[in-house]
Amino acid sequence: MGNTGADIFKRISQIGFVVRDLEKTKEAMMHVFEREPDNVLQLPKDGIKYHGSDGEFTAVVAFYFFGDMQLEFIQPLSGKSIWQDFLDQGKEGLHHIRFSVESFSETRDFVDGKGIPISQEGFSALAPGLRWAYFDSEDPLGFIFEMFNEYEK
Repeated sequence: MGNTGADIFKRISQIGFVVRDLEKTKEAMMHVFEREPDNVLQLPKDGIKYHGSDGEFTAVVAFYFFGDMQLEFIQPLSGKSIWQDFLDQGKEGLHHIRFSVESFSETRDFVDGKGIPISQEGFSALAPGLRWAYFDSEDPLGFIFEMFNEYEK
């Protein structure tokens, strides 16, 4: 793995949305795209953290795959999470973009060196052994980004 941003952030693999009503969103996806979700699951799984502390929240998530791109729709159900924070700010819809990376620790260290902390992290519910993390990047970027170490060697 290289040590520049261009080396680390090569592939956007997901666009994430936070919604208030996942059933309504699934109905809309069926109406427009005639697609059921590829996976629906409830979080959390073990090891989730919210701003560095153990996460105590639940959410239901639906995943749709369009070629190599995944659309993720998240409905927070209970507890504090960055998804519930988003809704509490009066927002709904586009929440984050996810980059698939080769190394969780190298990516975390690179972004930490930019002064951007992790706001929420955990282990993948779809791919055991893999990890994800959201970065508190709205300032300076204006959007949140996530990393997923799907290419970890």
